[in-house]
Parts: sequence; C-alpha cells; structure tokens
Amino acid sequence: MSLTTQCSAATGHVDFRADERRRLVAWADENTLEVSIKPASVSQSQGMIFVGYGEGVVHWTIYRAEGQLWLCCIGDRTEQGREGSKVAVASVEDALARIIVDTHA
Repeated sequence: MSLTTQCSAATGHVDFRADERRRLVAWADENTLEVSIKPASVSQSQGMIFVGYGEGVVHWTIYRAEGQLWLCCIGDRTEQGREGSKVAVASVEDALARIIVDTHA
C-alpha cells in the first residue's frame, strides 16, 4: 500500500477531514489497496480520493459534489476500458464497504 497526499490548505472548499483521511489510510493498509488523496485547491473545488490495486492504476474515486459524497467505479483489473458507474454514498465508510464488495465480486 502506498499513500500520496498533497499538503495544501483550501479554505471554503469541500475537502476530506483529517479523521476520514486517517481511516482511509488504515483501511487501505488492511485491504492491500493503494490510496491517493488530492486535497481541494484553488483550481479544484473538491478533494478527491483515488483507490486502486497499485502501480498507479485507479479503479475508484470518492469525492463530494452537489451536497453528496460520491463513489465512482472506473474499472476493474480485467476490464480497464469499461464505462464506470457513479453512486451517492452516505459516508466514506459506506464507500469503502462498497469497494470491498466490488473487489470480491
């Protein structure tokens, strides 16, 4: 597992809280997945979380937009070109649970 973060502060933007980021890192470690967290910035109004199996290949993104938390599935290990799906989730934990279900499907 590896973690990449950028440490820029963005006031007034939608970002992930420190406790959410800590849980993400611990969860990824337990599940041998790679997590990259991109905080909100001047050019991007919301933070993004990228989750994948490693080697820089992203399979899911988690972000806040339109007052919701979203989980977007980009692809899986065998079908990188497939069209992704997007679903509103109640919490970061809900998104992570859905990712685990997806990895075992």
